[in-house]
Amino acid sequence: MKNSLTKQTVQDAVEQYMRDRDAREKLFEFGRCVVHFAVDDHEVRFFTHLKDKFSWFLPFNLGWNDGAGNPPNQDGLKTDYLWRRILTRDGLTDILENYAQVVEARDEKTGKKKAVQIWPRLHQLDVVRKLLADAGRHGAGRRYLIQHSNIPWTDADRVHRLITEDIPNRVAADKAYQNARQNSDKQNARIEHDKALARVMTAVLKDDTELFKQFMDNDSFRRWLTDTCFR
Repeated sequence: MKNSLTKQTVQDAVEQYMRDRDAREKLFEFGRCVVHFAVDDHEVRFFTHLKDKFSWFLPFNLGWNDGAGNPPNQDGLKTDYLWRRILTRDGLTDILENYAQVVEARDEKTGKKKAVQIWPRLHQLDVVRKLLADAGRHGAGRRYLIQHSNIPWTDADRVHRLITEDIPNRVAADKAYQNARQNSDKQNARIEHDKALARVMTAVLKDDTELFKQFMDNDSFRRWLTDTCFR
């Protein structure tokens, strides 16, 4: 949990998990905990399995103005829904009973099976609860139209590797960014990082137009990828 009083953000929490926490510790073994949260005054992110710098953090936010983040909260912190609505006794019990689980997934390329730990995304959880409540009031048989913001990647495993491994590694290897990290302050390092990411994404265009289009057209995805790659 980070806050503005200490001038730390959710990104600091993410970096602390990836840099300062040992994935070999018992607490971070696969299946040991159902979820880990990184939280500040404005945003929430989560992951289920710590993999050091390759950890996969996902947003757990309400969304605001058809974009990322959370709406203003006149009664408190923007992220207080996490403990007021989600991590309550009833809310957490419901998740543990009906949503959180370990499933077996097959790699489409190798055919190998692996265990995957599931924790629901906030909007998925919210829409299922609303559907169940409505069905409880009106009975079964009604039709619903559900709009969601997940990006429909045609090859999710490949894109996952690109985002979590290839792109961050290529950005980290950029000479101008390396020089800024070693010889400049964090603000200038961030500027050079964003330039390096733009160069990498331009190179990606040659091989992956789908990913490049999302980077150029989807503001939420671009901000998320930029924050994810910045070290």
